[in-house]
Amino acid sequence: MIGGETAWLAGVRVLDLSRNLPGPAASWLLGGMGASVDRVEPPGVGDPTRLIPPFVDGIGAFFGALSAGKRSIACDLRSAEGAALIRRVVGRYDVLIDGFKPGVLEAAGLGPDALFAEHPRLVIARISGFGQDGPWADRPGHDVNYLGVAGVLAGAAEATRGLALSTVQIADQSAAMMAVSGVAAALFHRERVGRGSVVDVSLTEAALAMLAPHVAVATARGSGPVAEQEILTGL
Repeated sequence: MIGGETAWLAGVRVLDLSRNLPGPAASWLLGGMGASVDRVEPPGVGDPTRLIPPFVDGIGAFFGALSAGKRSIACDLRSAEGAALIRRVVGRYDVLIDGFKPGVLEAAGLGPDALFAEHPRLVIARISGFGQDGPWADRPGHDVNYLGVAGVLAGAAEATRGLALSTVQIADQSAAMMAVSGVAAALFHRERVGRGSVVDVSLTEAALAMLAPHVAVATARGSGPVAEQEILTGL
């Protein structure tokens, strides 16, 4: 479905400021649809996933898989010089991907209000643990934390051995796919109204969305997931 002879997003340029998995996975999917992707990595070691073994030609295979077809530059967004560089080049892009905690881009003068003032057609995808606002917005976390809050882990529990963790980072990958669908919708909306918009993706809510039909089942029966007793986990 993605790529091949149908490059749906040919001509769309993406500037990816994110690191680790959710944002880079989103820009990888956009690249597969024909968009061109440039990554911004921190100076020094770059994206931390570069250091995850095994290595192929000195580069972590995990990083290489998500970076295929992308170009990278090193830039410290928290420095005045780095922020100025991003402000100078962002007008060349259609989509900006932000994977930082809420407030980081605003502190660098790169928040949506500042960018829209100069580039009103820009689409900004923001991926964070709990969304850009709310009582938990500033809390740190990892995939397993978001899955726990969303209730995914309860359904994956084993009655005698506790939690069985998935090899796949479910919250990260579902957030990446939701970011891509949001970006595609925002680009379509831009063609109709002439302006960009913000796509706010919460990893926790992305995981919860994957659980939606199971939440309906739990609500109907009046109890949460039962270890080893659900439709696909019953033994």
